[in-house]
Amino acid sequence: MKNGPVYSNISIINQAFRNLGSPLHRDLIIDFVRTHWGNGRGLPIEEAKELVKLPLEVQFYYEKTDEDDHFSRKEIHCEKLNHLYHNMKLNPYPQLYSRKTINVTMNEIYLDPRFDTIASDDGTIYLVLSEWNLLNDLIFRYMLKNNIDKISISEVYRNVLSKYSIDDPNAYFFPKIDPRFYVDRKQTVSLVEREYTESLVPIQVTDYIKEKVAIHMPTIQKFVMNKKEAVKIRHIIQHIFHLQPHHPLFSSYFKAIKKIVPLFNHLFLIDEDSLLYSKVGEYPEIQQRQYLYGHTDVTSISRKINEQTGYHPDIDLQYSEKEEIKHITTLTGSRQKLSYTLRYYDRIQETLAAHYFIDWIENGYLKVNFLFEKQTIPLVIYYDEKQNILYGEQLSNLMIDYDLEPGQKLEFFLENNKLYMKLGVFDEKAHSEQMKYEDIAKLSQMKQFGTKSLMQHLAELLMLHPSGLHIREIVRDIQEETSYAESSIRNTLSSYPFFETIEGKVGYWKFNPRQWKKKYMELPKEEKTKHDSRQEHLPSLHQLFKSRALMSNKTKRRLTNQQYRLLPKETFLSLAWEYYSFTIYQYAKNFSCETVPLEDLYQEAYFALNKAYNKYNPDLGGSFYHYFRRHLSSHLRRYKLDHITLIRIPIHRFEQLIMEDQLLEQQLIANEQTTIDVLDSDYILYKTNYISFEELYSQYDEDADDEMRARLYCFFNNPFYEDISLRRKVYIDYSRIEEPEQCHWLQDNNHYEKKVENHLIAKDALRYLKNNVKNDRDYEVILHRYGFSTGEEMTLQEIGELYGVTRERIRQIENIALKKLKKFPSSKRANP
Repeated sequence: MKNGPVYSNISIINQAFRNLGSPLHRDLIIDFVRTHWGNGRGLPIEEAKELVKLPLEVQFYYEKTDEDDHFSRKEIHCEKLNHLYHNMKLNPYPQLYSRKTINVTMNEIYLDPRFDTIASDDGTIYLVLSEWNLLNDLIFRYMLKNNIDKISISEVYRNVLSKYSIDDPNAYFFPKIDPRFYVDRKQTVSLVEREYTESLVPIQVTDYIKEKVAIHMPTIQKFVMNKKEAVKIRHIIQHIFHLQPHHPLFSSYFKAIKKIVPLFNHLFLIDEDSLLYSKVGEYPEIQQRQYLYGHTDVTSISRKINEQTGYHPDIDLQYSEKEEIKHITTLTGSRQKLSYTLRYYDRIQETLAAHYFIDWIENGYLKVNFLFEKQTIPLVIYYDEKQNILYGEQLSNLMIDYDLEPGQKLEFFLENNKLYMKLGVFDEKAHSEQMKYEDIAKLSQMKQFGTKSLMQHLAELLMLHPSGLHIREIVRDIQEETSYAESSIRNTLSSYPFFETIEGKVGYWKFNPRQWKKKYMELPKEEKTKHDSRQEHLPSLHQLFKSRALMSNKTKRRLTNQQYRLLPKETFLSLAWEYYSFTIYQYAKNFSCETVPLEDLYQEAYFALNKAYNKYNPDLGGSFYHYFRRHLSSHLRRYKLDHITLIRIPIHRFEQLIMEDQLLEQQLIANEQTTIDVLDSDYILYKTNYISFEELYSQYDEDADDEMRARLYCFFNNPFYEDISLRRKVYIDYSRIEEPEQCHWLQDNNHYEKKVENHLIAKDALRYLKNNVKNDRDYEVILHRYGFSTGEEMTLQEIGELYGVTRERIRQIENIALKKLKKFPSSKRANP
């Protein structure tokens, strides 16, 4: 029987590095080759070791790393293959390898990560892209199973994609390179031979696949349970393990599920490829009684006394059952009647204590006729001898439909050899006593509540994999659920005696239950406070922020790019706020001051986090943490400069005023003549800071500065007067703003005329610029840059983000526009 095309050992090893990462342990490479050989037909482990040994030891395509028995792949793009790669992307079909047509060696092809090679029985070699997946085996089985003689290539390709719900855009069918198919001139495909036997080598199922299937069996059972009919195993693999039928590992998972299913009582294999769920025999989840301070095991004490006295009762109630029998009326005769009081654990488990009904149980179940008003409802309640309980769906529905509560009496009686039941009275006393169990259970859960540590995560993972896991598998599984760094995982494995390495297998870890002690799962005890509870008070927000920051610094968890892609925005932001609390606290504390409190900066930090999330692109590289940290620093700096003064001054002016104030101090110290305009309105507002706008200008004050009053007078009385620093949204009593008498420049008519002239020149200059720029965007950049559009100047970065270009490009546009404005004929007439 002819086999289909198969990948070479080098190609499959290359696939291992692409799928699992680099570097890889030798055993991981062997397992990958063992399960992927022959498109999933498999290979014995001894042959897989031989196929892997030579390529790794030669170290031509691969090289050893610093870790023992670990290898990494060499990847070199061959420029000669660029043209072929683009052609195969446009026309997906394998390329026959020949030195005459393709002037590259096989060594160059194997080193290029874009290509793989497949070969047939006659030794013909074809080049394929590494991203392609073959459908040949799946279509071959499909034509055999459906007894198809001839069919067009396109039709059988579409049929298989539809039947198996394959949505892989890189899944292709190439029959012309497969000796099992014959293709005629009309592009009709048929099978060369009709007799088909599976390979002599059985499908390989590794320990890791078995354990992974076993871990997901509860999920598989739930998935099948929600379906009314039998479920195909391939649907289960696609839904739970995200493997499509043409994937090489699909057959291994298929076989593993068929082996493990017989171990479960509720799942049944139908037609060798489907699973069916049966509700018969479904056991309830038994809730153990909760004890806060421990309890005495009276049963063991009684048993020891009986052994010493020689008394061995065949049928006797345990001590705990005798205590509970006070809620049950003693039966007369041969148990003709029974008054059963529903207990707390009966209700939450939806079960009944079976030892009271032992005389009426037959063939593993109890038949009861429930009498309610004029109806008779037959019930079948199952019996679990091991747990000594009655359970079942009909019993659960009875408790739910009739809203039964602890303390409700159920009256049972025999009549004409049939067992009947009806609802009795509701015992308030029994109800209050039974509900104490609920309070005890809640308190016990509260005492046991806590966040799992990394040690507990590792212990639970390795407990589920008794054969052990490689360190890279451990890191991958832990980081899927948590955000611990690889270094923390390695350190934790080395810190506890019950985590042990496997002798003879480098890099593998296992869990040793003999070294485990109960104390490792106990939470640390709470420290007792010295102060009386009456003296306790709620911590301040500053203390709360600091404590959370210190807790976050201990864990040092980070969010990965994969979590950014998979998690919803709200979940991701919540985790980021928790994980980066220490960074947020540090930045907020550094920027806080007397007028900008820490609490306001924390609020702005969340706005910065949200903005960073919206603008972050994981494909560009770099972690979200560093991207957010840059956003946080710039956002808090801008917020501080914007709010540090009670009377708001634009940020670009504020920074300039700081430099001018420093220069003024230097000039005063050196006894030099100052060049700073100390009567500048913004500078006066910057220096006063704590004086409100209303205090300065709303009330007439003889001591007030005439310079500032003059500017306000011009602002409210001259329509062409422009002073951006005075455009504030404040409440001013304009009627009290009088014309100052001592301001000399206001009395000078030339000053007002210069203001009006400059305003008109600016309008003409903008009109000149609009007619001489290349496009409207350059003109709009100048309007935004100097505040002509919105009244506030924008930074280069803000304009760049608005138009989707860099800040340097905005700077170039600005410089070009300014050079053009210098040629404006009226620019020399403008007054400073």
